[in-house]
Amino acid sequence: MKLIAKFALVYFGCGISFFGYHFITFEATAIKHLANLSENTKYIVKSIKPDDLPLQRSGRLGAFYSCIVKYDGSGSRRSSKPNSGVWEEVTLKLEDRTELEIDINAMEGNRFYLTRYDEAGNRIDYSQGRPINCDMNLLDKPLETMECKDKLFNNVIRPACAYVSK
Repeated sequence: MKLIAKFALVYFGCGISFFGYHFITFEATAIKHLANLSENTKYIVKSIKPDDLPLQRSGRLGAFYSCIVKYDGSGSRRSSKPNSGVWEEVTLKLEDRTELEIDINAMEGNRFYLTRYDEAGNRIDYSQGRPINCDMNLLDKPLETMECKDKLFNNVIRPACAYVSK
């Protein structure tokens, strides 16, 4: 009986290690893909909720890209704006078979997910939700129009970046 218990324990430990390693490296692969994108990466809106959300339906990531790469992977989603009470979400289809899904509150992106697909449309990797504080008006805008300020969110200091008309 002791041999079976030891075998089960080793088998269980190996399984947990394998799946934990797979989860961590899979996540890291998707997030590392951000480095392959840029302010010039083209997007089109794949889906948007609500339908009348005032976003440009196509363009380049622009200053919004510079904002999302500032995330540090820590903390939880917190808006720098009061809760609008309306569930808002947009999925941007990027030119390299990547989708960027963004949770929004009061026109501020609060969390993003990155998903990559192969040529056949099969998902090949994805990220967990990452907290951000990025004004959605930064899409298709030059970097000079972005202003970032460090703010405290749940004991974590993160940049909150807004669009400033110049």
